[in-house]
Amino acid sequence: MGDTEVMKKKYIYIMSLFSMFFLVNPVMANQPPGPQMLLSEILILPIMALFSIMGGAYAVMKLRGKKSSGLKTFLVAILAIIFSGINEGFGVLVAITFGIFAILRGLQMFFWGIRSLFKLKKPEHLIEANPWRLIPSGVLLIFITIFLSGMAVAFFGYWPLRGTEINSREESLKEFVAYQLAYAQLQKAESGQRSFERVTQKDPLIYEFFHHSWRKKANVRLEYDKDGKHFMIYMLPSTRFPFFPYNHLTSQPSYFGDETGKIRMIYVNSKDSICPADAPIVMSVGKKEIQKAFSKFLQDIMVSRVPEKIKNVRGKDRGEKVAGSTDYQSRKIAQDDRFVAYDNGTVMDIETGLMWADKDNGKGINWHNAKRYCRRYKGGGYNDWRMPTIDELENIYEKIKKNRNGYHITPLIGISSGGIWASETRGPEGSYYHFGSGKQNWAILSNSRRALPVHSGR
Repeated sequence: MGDTEVMKKKYIYIMSLFSMFFLVNPVMANQPPGPQMLLSEILILPIMALFSIMGGAYAVMKLRGKKSSGLKTFLVAILAIIFSGINEGFGVLVAITFGIFAILRGLQMFFWGIRSLFKLKKPEHLIEANPWRLIPSGVLLIFITIFLSGMAVAFFGYWPLRGTEINSREESLKEFVAYQLAYAQLQKAESGQRSFERVTQKDPLIYEFFHHSWRKKANVRLEYDKDGKHFMIYMLPSTRFPFFPYNHLTSQPSYFGDETGKIRMIYVNSKDSICPADAPIVMSVGKKEIQKAFSKFLQDIMVSRVPEKIKNVRGKDRGEKVAGSTDYQSRKIAQDDRFVAYDNGTVMDIETGLMWADKDNGKGINWHNAKRYCRRYKGGGYNDWRMPTIDELENIYEKIKKNRNGYHITPLIGISSGGIWASETRGPEGSYYHFGSGKQNWAILSNSRRALPVHSGR
């Protein structure tokens, strides 16, 4: 048994060295152990003592002549638990250390019981031992200790959202549902049919609503019917769960929202668990929230919903037919080299075949609203305008010429500010081209730039 004591001392020395590494680890330095990890640390040694009493291990140890060090061990254990509150890394090491001691005790009790049961050359300290107490107590101690030590490992790095972070998630979801309802009302006012905007998980709009205020990316799923008249959004837990079976010791909220404006929630213990459509209602989107979403996200694009008045010029001054439109003709009113302006508010680039709006939207808007403005622009009677790419914007940059506002672009296109949004994005940033400096740039999607619609092809 002397070898066992030497092994224990070596293990304590090695674990002490490793604990110093975890103590200075910057990743874990500010993250104390959670309640589950602390619980495992606190319970292991008392459970070891309880099963040692139940199995009669202390009587066997006394007969072996081993001196009691209960008070010393107790004080060391208390200090270890206190210092484990410094960070998670030390907490795991303490739990594993306690666990190894408890498992060794359980194995001792088990083998003592086996030797006593089969009378295999019993030593003096096992003559009075009761194998029917030692074996079950030792086995139970081993399994319970493995479970508690595993709990410490399972909850290592588990940082669920709490308090204000959960409130932020709920407000983001509520705002998104309000936006969809405001969008549907706008569609109904224009076309007489209520439909929702189709958004995918990779759409930059998701970044604007869900990724800007959390330390974890949103776990969002969106579903639409074929006609876009119904939508459903599932907001699942955004942080990982401990592995099975420890995931059942914690829970996080999972949400469901749809066109009814009702937001439902249940608590789940799996990252992929969705909230059913009949779950309890926790929030509702009302007229006030819809109006707020309309003012915040859709007000700036209303001007693009009114079609331009189309002139049908007859007689000898009638102009050439403009690309893509079959129900009217427009008259050419000016030309600047490769750019031709028409009286329907469009400017044709005869070199590339692209048609441009003859002016931008007139004020700063964020990237998402700029994209919507371009997509819903009705200039020239067309309904398939879009946001230009960064290369398309760079292609109309003029090194020498300037428009009336002093920007390097043909005078036939009136831009009121140098920065024009482009379609390319990278995470939370959108690209834009500056017609003052002639450079491509990136900006946060919520920043303000101008929108200049473009139409493809003749």
